[in-house]
Amino acid sequence: MKIILEQPSYKKVVTIETEADDLTITDIRDELLIPALLALGFHPQNVQDLFFDEGEFSLEDKCERDEP
Repeated sequence: MKIILEQPSYKKVVTIETEADDLTITDIRDELLIPALLALGFHPQNVQDLFFDEGEFSLEDKCERDEP
């Protein structure tokens, strides 16, 4: 599956791709949609609010742990 998001006004293109054929809706959210929105520059808290109920999960904590 491949998702391409374009923001012509900012000349920004984000492409997220996976070769997995057996993705669940949760996999699509976690492996494609969330990374794409973060790559476009949306704040982790806004993305978290879109997909998760309050207190269910923290993208900001995950982003901090994933940084080198």
